[in-house]
Amino acid sequence: MSDSACVLRWVLVAALVAIAPPASAQEPTAKELAQRAYEHFVDGQFQKAIDLLQDARKKAPIPTINLIEARANVKLGRFVEAARRYREAASWTPSPDDPKPFRQAIEDAKRELPEVEAKIGRLRVTITGDATSAAAANVLVDGVERAALEADIELNPGKHQIEVRGLRSGEQRRSITLAEGESIALSFDAGAPPPPGRDYVPAAVTFGASGAALLVGAIMGGLAIAEKGTLDERCEGQRCDASLEPIHARAVTYSWVSTLSFVLGGAGLVGGTFAAIYAPDKASPAGTTGLRAQLGPTGGGASWFVTF
Repeated sequence: MSDSACVLRWVLVAALVAIAPPASAQEPTAKELAQRAYEHFVDGQFQKAIDLLQDARKKAPIPTINLIEARANVKLGRFVEAARRYREAASWTPSPDDPKPFRQAIEDAKRELPEVEAKIGRLRVTITGDATSAAAANVLVDGVERAALEADIELNPGKHQIEVRGLRSGEQRRSITLAEGESIALSFDAGAPPPPGRDYVPAAVTFGASGAALLVGAIMGGLAIAEKGTLDERCEGQRCDASLEPIHARAVTYSWVSTLSFVLGGAGLVGGTFAAIYAPDKASPAGTTGLRAQLGPTGGGASWFVTF
């Protein structure tokens, strides 16, 4: 048996003596799991050792178990997982009652961590184009969603499948191969942003005003007809009594108001139609709306100017 294997076993056994067994006698203790993990580690069965160490860590998350699990991951080239276990071991705050192997494991983790971190590959994903689509995109690495846009994603060396979902341009996939310590940047195109849409508010306002004018015209027209009916009943032919003059005046006024309202309502329909046809984009800057009608003097008369 090599010296390193002897040291490994001594660290595990010595550290786990202080661990209390679980309440249930049916389950293996953390010490038993760690001893079996050690045997697999020595035999080169590192994944079996990791599986047992993970169970042991749930029962006793001590630095010695994290350290050995980190070393087993290093043997498999899983530097990301190894760094995670090294960091957990290094962050342990020792107490005066902790056995010496705990303190040794903390020092070993701090010493070995930088070398492992240097072997971790890093991927940075950026998405260009439509910002809204980019913000809603999902990045998957080897089928696992990673919430890390514009930030480094730590990956183990080797081949990886990168997939971006939720883009306006559709799903996109890339394959990469990372060497130890290599950093790769990938850019995906989200596609052009959607058209901003058109501003139909002016058209809606114009149609609303036109409808109101037509309604007034209809009401005034009805009143004018009613007043004329009264005159027809009370006048003899073309001759009316002077007392009926107010009724005649109201009929004339209602008629004029009705006619003017219908004219304005019809003009509003035409203007609203033009405003709808030439509605500007919502993103158009102020002062560049699609249609402007201007009435002004030209040569002593009046003309309409339409500008776009």
